Amino acid sequence: MLYSHLSDVPLPAIIYNGPLDSHIVPLVRAVSAFDLTTTGSCAGHLDRFFPYPWVQIVAYENVELLEVLVKAYNKRGNEVTWQGGSLVRTMHEARNLSELARLQEGIEDFSEFLFEHRPEVLDSEYNASSIKMPDIESVEYKRLMGLIENTFDELNRLSEQLKTNSSDSLQEIAYQTAIKKLIEMYKEMDKLPGECYRLPVTKDLRKRLLQKATEVV
Repeated sequence: MLYSHLSDVPLPAIIYNGPLDSHIVPLVRAVSAFDLTTTGSCAGHLDRFFPYPWVQIVAYENVELLEVLVKAYNKRGNEVTWQGGSLVRTMHEARNLSELARLQEGIEDFSEFLFEHRPEVLDSEYNASSIKMPDIESVEYKRLMGLIENTFDELNRLSEQLKTNSSDSLQEIAYQTAIKKLIEMYKEMDKLPGECYRLPVTKDLRKRLLQKATEVV
C-alpha cells in the first residue's frame, strides 16, 4: 500500500487559497488519495463566502468513484451528509456557529471513510504512477494555472475587504462576486484541452473500481 494512514497522504504541492483551514486538511488528504487535483478548499465561514466545508476538484478529472462513495456514505445514516462531484461539500449550510461546528465535526469521519475506500484498496492493480500527468510547461497548462491563481487572488482580496467591513450588503456583494468569478473560471477551463489535466488511468480500471466500490459499501 502506498499509504497506511490518512495522515500519510501528502497535501497538494500548490495551495491556491491557503493556508489550509486545519479542519479541512483531512478531507483534502482524502481527496488527494484518489489522485485528484484540488484547486481550493475551506472549512466554512459565516462572515464570508460559503457557510459549509468544501473541497474543489479540477473540473476535467473523473470523479465517478468519489460520487459512488459519497452516496454510500450518506446511506449509513450519518448526521452530516455530503454531496460529491467536482465540488465536495456538506449538503447543508450553517446558519450559526453551532451548526458550522457540527458540519466541521463531520469532516474527520467522512475523510476516513473515503480513505478506507481509496483506489489502491479497492483494486490491487491500481497504480497511481500510471496516471498521465500534464505537461506543466505547455501554454495550456500555464493558462489553466493562471486562471486558478487569478480567481483566488480576487477572492482573497474580497476576503480582506470583509475583515474591515462586514456589513450585510458587502457580504452579499462578496458572495455574489465569488460565485461569478468561480463560474467564469470554470467556463474558461472548459475551453482548454483535456491534456491539461491528469487523465483517468484506463476505462477498464475505472469500471472495476466503480464495481468494487458498489460491492464493499
